[in-house]
Amino acid sequence: MTTTESHGQKTGGKPISLHQLQVEVQAAGVQVDALGQQGEDLYPYDAEGLPCDFAAADQPTVDTCITNHVAMRDKTDAEYAAEFQDPATTAARKQQIRDQQSGLEPREQVPITQEEWDQRQGLMAV
Repeated sequence: MTTTESHGQKTGGKPISLHQLQVEVQAAGVQVDALGQQGEDLYPYDAEGLPCDFAAADQPTVDTCITNHVAMRDKTDAEYAAEFQDPATTAARKQQIRDQQSGLEPREQVPITQEEWDQRQGLMAV
């Protein structure tokens, strides 16, 4: 999709997990069926599936949600391995790590750092 119009709210360049933020926006009382993002512009889609602006009454709520949003990602295998090798890690925690890595339990979520976000954005621009 190519568009010269700017829609939505500015994110300030912070990491955004669209699905996670959509849930947060909906929990705050703003009805959105889907969110999109282009650069720093975060927007909902209209009934025709085109980017649009949030309703004026919803914009302060959406801004608050963006400000409070902390994007999360799954813990990596390397992070699990480092924790597993730590002598302070208990046997019960090691079993939990095994279960999470094998898919028996959901992986833990950790915040996406600004550096990780910037690297992802750089990879996407290539």
